[in-house]
Amino acid sequence: MDFFAVLRRFFGSPRRFAITALCLVVFLIVPYYREALVVPLRVKVSNPTEQSVDPFPSDYAGQPRLSSQVINDPYPHYESAEWISTSKGPYQPCIGPQGRLLRRKDEDMMMSGFRWNTSGFPTPIFGSYESWNLNNSLCADRYSRYGAYGYLEGNETTRLHNWNDTFGSNEAAEIDWEQVDWAHLQHECLQRNSVRYRTQPSERKISALYKSLDSDVPPREPLNKTDKAQPRTAIILRSWIGMKYTENDLYHIRSMMMELSLYSGAEYELILLIDCQDEKLPKETDHAAWEAFNKKHLPQELRNLAVWFNADMLNDWYPGIDVHVAILQYFQPTQIFSRLHPQYDYVWQFEMDSRYTGHMYDLLHKATEFAKQQSRKYLWERNSHFYIPAVHGTWEEFMKKVDREMPGHDNGSVWGPRPAEGIDIEGQAIMPPVPHPEDEPGTWGVGEEADLITWLPHFNPVGTDWPFRDRVFNFPQD
Repeated sequence: MDFFAVLRRFFGSPRRFAITALCLVVFLIVPYYREALVVPLRVKVSNPTEQSVDPFPSDYAGQPRLSSQVINDPYPHYESAEWISTSKGPYQPCIGPQGRLLRRKDEDMMMSGFRWNTSGFPTPIFGSYESWNLNNSLCADRYSRYGAYGYLEGNETTRLHNWNDTFGSNEAAEIDWEQVDWAHLQHECLQRNSVRYRTQPSERKISALYKSLDSDVPPREPLNKTDKAQPRTAIILRSWIGMKYTENDLYHIRSMMMELSLYSGAEYELILLIDCQDEKLPKETDHAAWEAFNKKHLPQELRNLAVWFNADMLNDWYPGIDVHVAILQYFQPTQIFSRLHPQYDYVWQFEMDSRYTGHMYDLLHKATEFAKQQSRKYLWERNSHFYIPAVHGTWEEFMKKVDREMPGHDNGSVWGPRPAEGIDIEGQAIMPPVPHPEDEPGTWGVGEEADLITWLPHFNPVGTDWPFRDRVFNFPQD
């Protein structure tokens, strides 16, 4: 497990990553990993027009619904005795973009959906709702998915398609979304809920990944389970200079901001990590230049969320590595960001073209819980497959199938740490409880947070048609 060990060296504790692109219709479920198939939703805004269309233009349009429009609320019962007993402090609702406290019963500001009879819907090819315990009976059209985040704004043809004319008051359409300062709302939300977390809010704002900032980083305080402090997670959206942010991009970013950060009481925090490529960045302390730079390249509502980097910065941090192109060294800026932001216990990472038609809080919570229940035994072997229920059966049957195939091949299985030659790893890696995986009942690792979670399998690319199949480093080539 040298790869995991290298991650620990940079982060000081297990980190959670997601290089994601979430499917619109199907999503991939793979143990301990979070990555996805890409079905981009990209809408050009050069001359945006809205056409009035049937929200369900398919054979399902005439199918009777099981309910009228309902709020999609996957959050914990923050006022319950059970939740309070596990938290260091109480949950405090946060102020939303409409300028008042958010309420989970607010039909205008919460994602909604319809409980639909899905018995006739095709089942996902990869993964399953059942293995993650995701609810597949709540469906969303574009209005109920993004209406709370501005999709209704200023256009009568895009007003909420409400069959019963009883859902919401279209308050979201009255918000001047371009003027919303999301960074301020997130900071204010953290202040209201700071007692729940191990680190207190800081006014320190990093504009770019300067190497000189490394000397000012406070030491990382590990989570202490005895004081019930809850972990905080950074949600990194990977962007690049020159990106044209479409209306659909902004609806998506707002949805993540609301669903993950503000409604959770600052459990998550959204950041734009932007590749400046060959563009020269302002000096670290030139605040006026930075304000002008962000104004030039970003929509107003996103400017205070930005953290920039370029190849020169990455070279300052990794002078012994020749390659710093983002597509080939994707984790370099993420590792640096994590080092400079010790207040986050975990990191999720998403591509800008990722989309999920369900609720983001529900997705990440269920993915985390699923990963925690996976055993280390034959973990790498399971993660080299696409999980296809039509072929493998239930998730439990798939695990048994892999277990049956492994006896006699244990010598090739990853079992415990495998230190990389020439790399000095800080800390002590966890050792297996028994010498051979076939002698372990499959309980080692169950209940522990995952070191790494992606959405696609990990396999040897050599000999495949993948464009980067020959770019393999630090693995035996025989």
